[in-house]
Amino acid sequence: MIHVFSEVAPLKSVLMHRPGAEVENLVPHLLSDFLYEDIPYLATAQNEHDAFAQLLKSNNVDVQYIENLVEEALTEQTKPQLIQEYIQMAGIHYDPTIERLKDYLTGLPNAKLVNTIISGILINEIYPNSSIDLKAFHEDDPFIVYPMPNLMYQRDPMISIGHGAAIANLSSTIRTKEALLPKFVFAHHPAFKSTQSSIYFDGTNDFNLEGGDVLVLNEETLLIGISKRTHPLAIEQLSQKLLTHSSWKKVMALKIPRDRAFMHLDTILTQVDDDAFLYHTNVFDLTHVFTFALEDGTLTVRESKQTIQSLLEKELKMPIRMIPCGGDDPLPVPESNGTMARIRYALPPEKSSCMSATKKPIMRWKKRELKCLPLRRLNSPGGEAALIV
Repeated sequence: MIHVFSEVAPLKSVLMHRPGAEVENLVPHLLSDFLYEDIPYLATAQNEHDAFAQLLKSNNVDVQYIENLVEEALTEQTKPQLIQEYIQMAGIHYDPTIERLKDYLTGLPNAKLVNTIISGILINEIYPNSSIDLKAFHEDDPFIVYPMPNLMYQRDPMISIGHGAAIANLSSTIRTKEALLPKFVFAHHPAFKSTQSSIYFDGTNDFNLEGGDVLVLNEETLLIGISKRTHPLAIEQLSQKLLTHSSWKKVMALKIPRDRAFMHLDTILTQVDDDAFLYHTNVFDLTHVFTFALEDGTLTVRESKQTIQSLLEKELKMPIRMIPCGGDDPLPVPESNGTMARIRYALPPEKSSCMSATKKPIMRWKKRELKCLPLRRLNSPGGEAALIV
């Protein structure tokens, strides 16, 4: 069912999550942990999501929702397993609390169970008769299990690679529960069970790996960022299994700065056509590359120095157009990096698409003959956005 050998081949199916109560359940002191600047307005977030999902559907893309797939995979046998793994990943160790959580979650209908897992669980839902006024003492942190407000970023916890996938080991402890959902779907959903043998990284590894650092260059090569969120040993472990049990020939790892502005490789480098990449200007400073390959059944790694453009041209076997996100104007460069203007989507019948919340990158993309589809973003500074195709 999974077939991903390119970043820009026409998109046939996409996995999403519609924002829900988990967004409103953010508490102020946790905003930085979840990389939020403020608590979003849910109705606006849902309207924006629905507009984007409808745009995909109007381009003949099959839109799947992770919450629906989890619910479809629930049976009398699998429900207790999901609950047990959820409690473990939530870091609950006190036996009486574990039993209370099990009883509470087991009693929920399947749809409500999935929504609760995503939206979080309040202390007073598990300890309703406490002798202490919990609201008075813990009004800033009322959760016994935190919500998953980042679940809308579905590429972080799971990456489709070829005919298989990698389940992320998320770098933020507070977000590790997100990987539980795709892992459960691959293990128990009838449509995905055949993929279970092609899980190249199962999320239980000791080192972090996140999907935003993984770019599928072609049918032979992956490019992965060594970043604040993806550890080089995780890349080595992924490479070992991927190259041993699939047709992939090579995994290349590019060292990028360990700070928030460069949180993932796909925030500074995005493929938008067979021969074109949008980039943040600092990407040309990145030249430290490690190449993993199998030689006589043994994983080898070679270190080299090369520019990102020369690497891409060599692997893709064609001249590459490098398109600066902010053009020649110095102002939009930091602006576009802050808004992650290079997030991309591939839509049939065109080659690819990209979303920006700001006007200047859109104007420059049009000058590069990249077609823009209008997509109104209700709370963006300029009130508009676009998909480029």
